[in-house]
Amino acid sequence: MPSFYQDQTLLDEFTNSAPKPGKDSFDIPTVNILDWTQDPNGDYDLISRKITVFEIAHLPVPAIRIILSPLDLPSSYFAKSALWLFDHYAIPSAFVAARVRGATHSFGALNEVGGYNCAWFHYLCKNVTVTHNAQKAMISDPTPGALQTKHADSTWIRSGYFMKWAAESSLDPQITLLCFGASHYLKERFQRIPLSSIPHSVALDPYSLFAVITEELSIQMDNTLWDLLSVFRHIESNTILPAEDRESLTGIHNVSKHIIFLQESAEAVLSSLNAIIRHHRDRIPPKNAPAPRRHAYEMAKGFLAHTETHFQSISLRLKNLEKRMEKTISLSFHLVTQDGNRIMQEDSKSMAIIALATLIFLPISTVSSVFGSQFFNFDPDMDDPNRRHGDGYIPPPGKYEPRFHRTSFLDDKDMQESIEKFAVTESSRKSAVERGSHGGGYTPNTDGGNPKA
Repeated sequence: MPSFYQDQTLLDEFTNSAPKPGKDSFDIPTVNILDWTQDPNGDYDLISRKITVFEIAHLPVPAIRIILSPLDLPSSYFAKSALWLFDHYAIPSAFVAARVRGATHSFGALNEVGGYNCAWFHYLCKNVTVTHNAQKAMISDPTPGALQTKHADSTWIRSGYFMKWAAESSLDPQITLLCFGASHYLKERFQRIPLSSIPHSVALDPYSLFAVITEELSIQMDNTLWDLLSVFRHIESNTILPAEDRESLTGIHNVSKHIIFLQESAEAVLSSLNAIIRHHRDRIPPKNAPAPRRHAYEMAKGFLAHTETHFQSISLRLKNLEKRMEKTISLSFHLVTQDGNRIMQEDSKSMAIIALATLIFLPISTVSSVFGSQFFNFDPDMDDPNRRHGDGYIPPPGKYEPRFHRTSFLDDKDMQESIEKFAVTESSRKSAVERGSHGGGYTPNTDGGNPKA
């Protein structure tokens, strides 16, 4: 790999993050090797091995080799072995970058580098671990020590694939495929490939291996989606049940997140697959190429297109599931709101009954004390600004009309002053009336003259 495009810092992250061996050091990790060797008659034989990565250098180079290894994470126990594979097979740092950054969509290819062509892509998909109990489908997190909330699962399905093959078609195939974090189903799929089909497919068009991988990934994602659908159907059917039988809002929220993550994964793998198809189209054999090679190209092209329709079908089903989930969330919200309104109505009825009972059974003494408080002021001077206490004015007999004034509750001092003013006014009025009736003091003038002393 040309050093111009290499980013050594990405590889240094593997070196610095790899666990250091100690007293309780683990065994050296192993990988599964599938070698297809060709005998003098042109027939292929499959040899399966399980060895450490450092033993690969001592093996003879076969026509086709597939290495199935653990996931290439910088902090994993496989980090040192992954670094050896990166160096031994001249894997570009761009492949490592997608793993370090957790890219959902990543494809790359280089032609004629050191006499070899290479291509790679990564796969990242949300994992959903479903368990069935008492006719109920539940999502649980298999991570040890993880917080178990309703329908929560923090695990992901991650894998990476790097393939290199001889650039000269006249040479032996010399195809090497490295699968990091691949499922055991993919290993079984490779082992089931008929030996008789090798010379007519992958030996002539290495992209046949990518076609097999992407189909297996589509099956894996499809199974995950069906598991999620089994959980959603239970939620959907219980939405209209009484409140105690409905799914919790936490569970609905987590299932909705899984749907969003799966949609992202489906769109990402579709983008990667489209990039693979475009790059494969650029490798169309010339018209003068042998017929078997052109046939192998057309077979790989058709199979990749068929796998693309699988992922498109998954994407459509996810869009349908998203709309159904939106309707379920909306219905659940309205039902919860309706239940809340019903509870408020019941509480209002209860308060009305309590108020009625209070009015009926309220003690008479309490009523008397409430209505016996002073709500009105009997001071006549509040109506006439010309009438002021202490100015000597005495209202005529029979002309005094007390008026009631609505006032606020007074404090003790204001109340005492009002009582004293009212007493003085009332005493003056009574004295004047008595003097007039006994001939002394003030005498009304009936002749129109001056009053007599």
